[in-house]
Amino acid sequence: MVRWLVACSLGRPGSRKREMMSIAPSFFGWLQTSAEIPWWCVPACIASALAGFAAWMGVSYGQAQALNPLAAECEQLRRQLLIRDWELGLTRRFLSTRDLPSRLQLLLESLVADPQTGFATVFRVVGTQAQWEQSVGLDPEASRKLLLSAPLVRETLSYGSLIISASELARQRGVAGFSTFERSRLINLYCLRLGNAQQPWGLLISSLLPAIQPGESASLSGWEHLTSILGEELASQESTDRQGNELALTREMLELRALADQQYRSPSHLLQEFLRRLSELTDFERATLVLNEDEQQLCDVPLIRGGGPLSRELLVGWEHAEDRLLADSVGASTSAIWTERDLHRLGIDGPFAMAIMIPLRHHDWVMGQLCLTRLSKSPIQDSHRKLVSWGAKYLVELIARTLDRATIELQAKRDGLTHLANRRTFDVELDRSIDRANRIGHELSLVLLDLDHFKSVNDTHGHLGGDAALRTVARIVERSVQSMRDGDQPLVARYGGEELAVILPGVGSQGARRIAESIREAVMRTPIPFEGADFHVTLSAGVSTRSDAESTSRSLISAADAALYQAKASGRNRVEVTSTIKGTAIRTAVTTS
Repeated sequence: MVRWLVACSLGRPGSRKREMMSIAPSFFGWLQTSAEIPWWCVPACIASALAGFAAWMGVSYGQAQALNPLAAECEQLRRQLLIRDWELGLTRRFLSTRDLPSRLQLLLESLVADPQTGFATVFRVVGTQAQWEQSVGLDPEASRKLLLSAPLVRETLSYGSLIISASELARQRGVAGFSTFERSRLINLYCLRLGNAQQPWGLLISSLLPAIQPGESASLSGWEHLTSILGEELASQESTDRQGNELALTREMLELRALADQQYRSPSHLLQEFLRRLSELTDFERATLVLNEDEQQLCDVPLIRGGGPLSRELLVGWEHAEDRLLADSVGASTSAIWTERDLHRLGIDGPFAMAIMIPLRHHDWVMGQLCLTRLSKSPIQDSHRKLVSWGAKYLVELIARTLDRATIELQAKRDGLTHLANRRTFDVELDRSIDRANRIGHELSLVLLDLDHFKSVNDTHGHLGGDAALRTVARIVERSVQSMRDGDQPLVARYGGEELAVILPGVGSQGARRIAESIREAVMRTPIPFEGADFHVTLSAGVSTRSDAESTSRSLISAADAALYQAKASGRNRVEVTSTIKGTAIRTAVTTS
């Protein structure tokens, strides 16, 4: 064709036609022919080719323009189908999960499959405030610091959804508390309302949404429909949970009230069982009740300690930490929750990680404190907090109903180290017990106990080691007298230094000897834990028994003291028994190790 155009342009078609037909069909012939074409024909050929290409492009562009609306509709439909498939799968799993925290966790994990690439968090809306509930892809401590601005909350609840770019978020400060790393992962922040516009349950904040590419401003109408349904279901579940919690709370209150109708060995055992059950129902390990001596001072030792069993070593540290916390709460008139960080500031670094203090109010007077402690660091559930508050109020009623003022004062006057009755309480109780025994002719025995070589214990393990030994021996003596009848009301006291005393109303010489011997054997067998190691101690005991109507406190103590001196002189780690006849101490029995 090009040859023909060239030939026509030269004006000699006949000669050129014959000439072209004679050219040999070879490459060299073609080159020769091309070389003979005049140069001014080349632009015409190029122009013709460009015109044909432009016409082809115009037709193709017109066809693409005609098909573009259909392609956009197909893409939108594809996205809606993806969201709908995801919605059906999530809804099925969502409805099969019954408790609220699990549903929130499922929703967040469905949004963020990989916490390293994105994050999502749920806020509960209460009034106009958004309170953090749960997160995925964010550190729990950092999540609690997130704050949503009032305009962001208001606009999301009003419109149903918002898409905020990272730059816009930094400019408007709609969310405060994001770290630099979290902001670096942000392209868009998607804010969705959970629930309907009339009764919104909360807000869902996410850096990712399935079927929506990061950075694009797609419509969230499909997501608004889904989060509206899920929010209504969350509100329904929360209402069901609240009703269930109220029923459970009522049932637990009735259970605790029923304890007061049961028979116990003493009022102290009733209070101890009440505290044990209260701590169990509220997920605490221990509960301690301490009364005030006056408005500005608590008693030296708690009235009652209750809770689950702990190892001996852990119990000693636990009670020591409780005493420090109670000492810091003197005069407190409002409830307080102590987190691990709060306890650390107070100098308490274990063994428990959380505590709650509730004042015991009797009219306008704070009569004491209820302290509950736990190992768990998790926040206290609202239902548990309500039960603790109710339990504190009921304790005031229970104390007034079961303990008279004399009993409270007797329990409160204790030795600070061993938690036994102090010397003053011992003197008062011994006088009262002897007077009663002399009047009605009952038996009465006194046991004096003294730790052997206690100075050596202090020299070897220090005074703290000696304190640990005294506390352990005190617990052993208390357990040994617990098997007695409650009506006898035995009293264990710290007599002075390393000496302890036991008043045994209604117990004769042989019974007192058996009790003293069981104490001696238990002390000898029991290791004293101290600073990661154990050591042992022994004790000697002197027993005296009232045997005539003229016995006095002084004669009973002198007889027991003489028996104790004899036990020491005879080699220690033994029991000596005497009785008093008209004030004279007579040795009647000897028990050796």
